[in-house]
Order: sequence, then C-alpha cells, then structure tokens
Amino acid sequence: MRRAIHTTGLAVSFTAITLIAGIVMWVLLSDLRFQAEAALLLSVMVVLNAVAAMLLVPSWVLVFRPRFICGAYADEDGVIHVDSVTEALPLVSSQA
Repeated sequence: MRRAIHTTGLAVSFTAITLIAGIVMWVLLSDLRFQAEAALLLSVMVVLNAVAAMLLVPSWVLVFRPRFICGAYADEDGVIHVDSVTEALPLVSSQA
C-alpha cells in the first residue's frame, strides 16, 4: 500500500499541479470577474480531488478490501495469481 501511495501519489501530484498551473493563469488574466471566480473554484476542486485520490481511495481499499485487489498475490517469481478465476473475471454475457 505504501508503494502504491508513493508512486501513484507522485503521478496525481504532477497532474494536479499541471492542471492548476493552467487554471491559475485563467484566474490572473481574466477580465471577467465571474470567470476568474469560477476558475478559482475549479482550482480548489482539483486540489480537493487530488488529496482525495491520494488519501481517501487507498483508505477505502484498506477498509473494504475488494476481491479484485486483495484476492490476488504475487509468488516468488513475481507472477500474480488469484484465488479463484471466477473472482477475477467479470461476468460476461454469452449473447451476441
């Protein structure tokens, strides 16, 4: 879990900073007050979504332990195995 938070958190942070950098320009350079305020709210929303993606989603995985994540394990060779094939595969309709 720590490895996932470390690697994914870096990607989420980079993406959020990149998006906010563009939105901040909109806040600073817009002559219309409504657009500037809307961009400010958008940047706050991006920050909150980034924080939730880094903290809330891994917490939900620890609490709810979904089968598609917690039912899989890696052996000594690094091959990922699942306890049951039916747990790993989604139900697919045979109708064409």
